[in-house]
Amino acid sequence: MEGLAIMVLTIPVIYPLIDLGFDPIWFGVIITLVMEMSLITPPVGVNVFVISGIAKDARNRSRR
Repeated sequence: MEGLAIMVLTIPVIYPLIDLGFDPIWFGVIITLVMEMSLITPPVGVNVFVISGIAKDARNRSRR
């Protein structure tokens, strides 16, 4: 799943915790950081697959 889809599914469940005194701005910052970390680390590593595909294509173009 992509980060946006994960956020759409989880934020409505977690958002009521903000009423416990957590700042909504920091909540958004932390959620964004956590989503990006989940997209670059294994076992999912979606961003790593994208970068490897781009790097492979760039490597092939430089050999021509």
